[in-house]
Amino acid sequence: MLSRRELAVKLEQVAGFDEPRLELEQYTTTPEIAASIIHEASLRDDLGRQVVDLGSGTGMLAIGAALDGARGVCAVEMDHQAIAIAVANARHLGVRIDWVIGDVRNLPLCVDQPVTVIMNPPFGAQLTHRGADRAFLRATASIAAVSYSIHNAGSRSFIEAFVDDHDGVVTHAFEVDLELPRQHDFHRVPKKQQQAEVYRIEWG
Repeated sequence: MLSRRELAVKLEQVAGFDEPRLELEQYTTTPEIAASIIHEASLRDDLGRQVVDLGSGTGMLAIGAALDGARGVCAVEMDHQAIAIAVANARHLGVRIDWVIGDVRNLPLCVDQPVTVIMNPPFGAQLTHRGADRAFLRATASIAAVSYSIHNAGSRSFIEAFVDDHDGVVTHAFEVDLELPRQHDFHRVPKKQQQAEVYRIEWG
């Protein structure tokens, strides 16, 4: 198992989006946050089962899980350009990941045993993508024994209610600061800090 710092250093080599799509709320999870999530999952032996990254983007979380010795990693992403970058990232870092192009609303996976899901889903902030986080949580509830996911600050009551409706329980939660770079013309500052929350959930 890598230390959190060792993992973060390796993940600094993961390239982000060339042309992030606003409607998909695409931004790259920082190496530090990804390393914290993966390290926590490793300490709890949650990497000892198959890991699935939903909405994997350019592969930050999936690659982190593979680098830290996950039993196997599958990554699902609907954006072909993001998958192409992710494949190159994984090749550069020497890890094997099964890449699947598909939409979590119609999950293109056949899972024969519960998995560990890791994900940084869209927050559903864009008008065209409202409720996107619910779709990711529904997909997670259908396949996961355990999940780790990043959500907008102030989401705890929603997350706990959703999880309770699906016979699960939030076991751990912690705050993180997302660093959002200037990616679109309407962004006014080079970087923006946004508070978010990471949840570990055990599903029924």
